[in-house]
Amino acid sequence: MPSSHTYLAGDIGGTKSWMALVSVSPDGGWQIEYSYKYPNTQFQNVQQLIETCLDDAGTDASQVAGLSLAAAGPVANGYCRMTNLDWEIDSAQIKNHFDFCHVTLINDFHAVAQGVTLVDDEELLALNQVVPDSNGLKVVTGAGTGLGLAWLQHGSAQATEGSHAGFAPADEEQNKLLQELCSSGSFVSWEELLCGTGLERLYHFVSGGKRLPAAEVTAAAEQGDESASAAVSLFWR
Repeated sequence: MPSSHTYLAGDIGGTKSWMALVSVSPDGGWQIEYSYKYPNTQFQNVQQLIETCLDDAGTDASQVAGLSLAAAGPVANGYCRMTNLDWEIDSAQIKNHFDFCHVTLINDFHAVAQGVTLVDDEELLALNQVVPDSNGLKVVTGAGTGLGLAWLQHGSAQATEGSHAGFAPADEEQNKLLQELCSSGSFVSWEELLCGTGLERLYHFVSGGKRLPAAEVTAAAEQGDESASAAVSLFWR
């Protein structure tokens, strides 16, 4: 019987990257052998990140059957210039550098959309009491350093850059927010509000000019701070 194969997988975000070494058995079973979250500031490029991960895992490229990366940015023809990080990822260059047999590069929310069907019902929280359509369109979004967006239908996932669409206010408060942000004459996208720095902008708006890092805003909201709670509430609206 053939032995297990080892693969390296990575979720490359704008601030940090999750890397994992996974063994896959012939019957399709898999096990995570090593995983770690790396701050991207430690590296000049993704090649350095991969080298460090392999060293930390106690293995080398010759023992890895393939690499799969999901990157936070538009991907075309195996290439990604990341949106919120000064990295360029080229799957062909990585394949040649490490002599991997296979390298796959996709958008990070393309990967999230593909994983939607693997989520168990008990891991889901229903926002609306409706009967789900197993064949219906599924949209996934998530905020981090930026804002990711993708959709899935009939098993086919499609990454988008929809988060860069213009912010459209839905009430008077949001309209005032847009006017304040537009005062410098810059374009305001959804991503500029629904991300870590976006929460900081919302706190600055509702607090009358105060500034706090995003993590401190959420911590203050949990403690009942009025401005922080208002910022978090506006974020979720």
